[in-house]
Amino acid sequence: MNINEELKKELKTKLFRTLAIIACVADGVGFLICFLLTGLTEATAMCGVCFVVLTGFGVFGWITKKIDVASTGIVSIAALLELPLLMYVYGAPTSAYLILAVAGIVLFLPKASQWVMFGIVFFIDIICIILSYAVPYDWGQQTTESEMLTVLWAYSIVAIALFVLVRIILQQYEKQRAQIVKMTEELALVAHYDQLTGLYNRRYMMDTLEKWMTDLEKDFIVIHIDLDDFKEINDKYGFVFGDSVLVEFANILKKNVEDVGFASRYDGQEFVVMIDKLGKDETLGILDKVKEELVEFSTNTKQDKFTFSAGMVVDDKTLDLDEILDTANDKLHQAKRAGKNQVVA
Repeated sequence: MNINEELKKELKTKLFRTLAIIACVADGVGFLICFLLTGLTEATAMCGVCFVVLTGFGVFGWITKKIDVASTGIVSIAALLELPLLMYVYGAPTSAYLILAVAGIVLFLPKASQWVMFGIVFFIDIICIILSYAVPYDWGQQTTESEMLTVLWAYSIVAIALFVLVRIILQQYEKQRAQIVKMTEELALVAHYDQLTGLYNRRYMMDTLEKWMTDLEKDFIVIHIDLDDFKEINDKYGFVFGDSVLVEFANILKKNVEDVGFASRYDGQEFVVMIDKLGKDETLGILDKVKEELVEFSTNTKQDKFTFSAGMVVDDKTLDLDEILDTANDKLHQAKRAGKNQVVA
């Protein structure tokens, strides 16, 4: 199960629990209010039966985790039977329940059945509203106090239910948005960075080089670097140490060029450095410093001398992307043939 599916499941579970609690509490208290206002009438008995059924669906969904079935049962009983009947019996003060039922259809029922259920519920609600005025239910003389109590209870249930549901949805949305941002950052990390060294990878270097070449005002230098005799380092000291050499060399490169360009891992023990704020001589000075730090590392760790060779190309706006990289690679091979441990520019 991916993160998005987990978040959807978590949201559905939270919404169902909210639905079950609100439905059971509202029905239970509603039953008591009906009983106190009108006694044990048909409407009161209906509220009692619905309370038992809704509680049963809530417990069933909570225990079995069959949230879709339980949610459909609760919403269907409330939207198709109880709430329209309450509207008919008690009239306008309970009309807010009908809106809550519509929200329940959207939030809890499967998408495939929402329109059908909404159409049926809408038709039933309209009929009950008309009947409440055309053929009102006679439940005795309603006092101002009882009418006020009915309005207050109806408003409280709808307001609390909508507030809690919307809060849960917004909190889950923020959580999902944060997860998406995190995933995007992780994907960018994978897409742009080399996992071993932490430098930019070949793809990022190629994309950036292409962008730099379209900027006619940008003067830059491309350096193709290869660690000398790296196979012998692996054979002599092992691949684990060989990886540590790559990581250390990457750190040395990054430290020395991050203010004037960037370094990338090209392939294996090969690196490409791009400089856009220095001239040729200053760049050669940086490479000399990198050489010194690499030798210092190898001397301190293995009493050995690790070196690198490099080919350097200054962009003169006459070469395309492939030609720049090929030229840098050719100069690198010239450095290798000339005895290694040098830069050909």
